[in-house]
Amino acid sequence: MTPDERHRRTQRLVVDGLAALLLLGVLGVSGPSGIGDPSSSPLAGVAAVLGALVLGVGVTVRRVLPAAALGLAWASTLVHMAGLLDASVLQLGLLLVLYGAARYGSRPVLLLSGLSVGAGALLAIAYLLLIGSWVVSGVRSQAPSTAVVQLLITTVVLVVVLAVPWLLGLLGRTAAAAKETRLRQAEAEREARRSQQIADLSAERTALARDVHDIVGHSLAVIIAQAESVRFLYEREPDAVLAAVDTIAGTARRSLTDVRRVLERTTDLDAPEATASMTLDDLDRLIDDVAAARPALVRGEHGPRRALPADAAGVAYRVTQELLTNALKHGERSGELRLDRYWTAEALVIVVRNAVATGAPAQEAGSASGSGGQGVPGMRSRLAEVGGSLEMELVEGTMTGRASIPLPVSTEGAA
Repeated sequence: MTPDERHRRTQRLVVDGLAALLLLGVLGVSGPSGIGDPSSSPLAGVAAVLGALVLGVGVTVRRVLPAAALGLAWASTLVHMAGLLDASVLQLGLLLVLYGAARYGSRPVLLLSGLSVGAGALLAIAYLLLIGSWVVSGVRSQAPSTAVVQLLITTVVLVVVLAVPWLLGLLGRTAAAAKETRLRQAEAEREARRSQQIADLSAERTALARDVHDIVGHSLAVIIAQAESVRFLYEREPDAVLAAVDTIAGTARRSLTDVRRVLERTTDLDAPEATASMTLDDLDRLIDDVAAARPALVRGEHGPRRALPADAAGVAYRVTQELLTNALKHGERSGELRLDRYWTAEALVIVVRNAVATGAPAQEAGSASGSGGQGVPGMRSRLAEVGGSLEMELVEGTMTGRASIPLPVSTEGAA
């Protein structure tokens, strides 16, 4: 039990205890209501005090222990009847107990308290007739038909008096349950929003890592390849050194610009993605950079070009970038490197083939299975976002990557 719950429990006991003391005080002023002179029946005085004390305890615990309070109310009633006591203000405590049982009790207690309303009313009428209570004093002096009607009216009134606090307790119980349901629903919605925010942050972090991996990985691969070629160019073609240096500088500048765009998304969620404005011209420029680093690159384009949606163009750019990066990193420098683009009615298929470098088959195999790093999983994730697919295959020393990007059903114009 939390400190707040203990505080509320103590507060309820104090308030209900004061209500019980008030009832006992009223009883002390009015005195017990028995048959004839109370002094002729010592049992009446004892029953009045004992019944009042038992009912007072029931009123005190009616919200904390409603089941016990209902039992104490019945015990007080039986003691009251054993002393042949007439109806008095003490019975107001029964109404408080019925309310507490319906409002705070468990479902069995709620059911028992509801049954107590009917059973208590019938038992009370029979008892009051037995002792000749003032409540039914006029029934016996009436004609039989009139007496029956008056008795029925008295019974209905008694049932209503007992049922009203029980119904009010049931109403309060229903309202509390509805409020708790709304609170739980609101908490569930807040938890769902928190979970969604966490998922969004995780997805954003994954996308950020993927973009940085693609940009930096490709740029470094091109720069390294160009830097390695400078040594041979200087010996054979000194003039080509400047072109290689220009390629290195241009690749580094574009990489820096792309990384800045990616990092801007961490502080500005509305900032455009680095690939949002990519076009087929950007893709051609990317392939030209790789061709400058690997002059042996063979390029092929099959079928008429078609316009690509912005998201598909960005995916085509990043996937081609990663496939060529893998070829530069793991491929045999003097071996085959071929890039083909197939334009069909349904899709753009990008195929990159490269000979695997000696000593690096394990790395290439890892890339093919998707377990060698972020590159292949990143490509699969990008392609899945636009409904595409990726196949990686290593056969007899040649790695083949085949990416398929769906095209719109009908497009106009070429990119």
